[in-house]
Amino acid sequence: MTCTLSDTLPFAFVASVVQDFKAAGFRWTADLCKLDSDKDGFTNGQELGDADCKVVGILGVPARFCA
Repeated sequence: MTCTLSDTLPFAFVASVVQDFKAAGFRWTADLCKLDSDKDGFTNGQELGDADCKVVGILGVPARFCA
């Protein structure tokens, strides 16, 4: 299983969340989940299917990261 950002996500989101994900040590944290990296009014968690920031998925990465 590989973990990548889905091709269905907007480029602005992908670019900004990857930068914030790197800054967080490549760990999906509650703070990163609650952050709105692309400033569109939706949290990263909402956009990646972890709206409640339960930190679910493989290696602490939301399932939407993984294909």
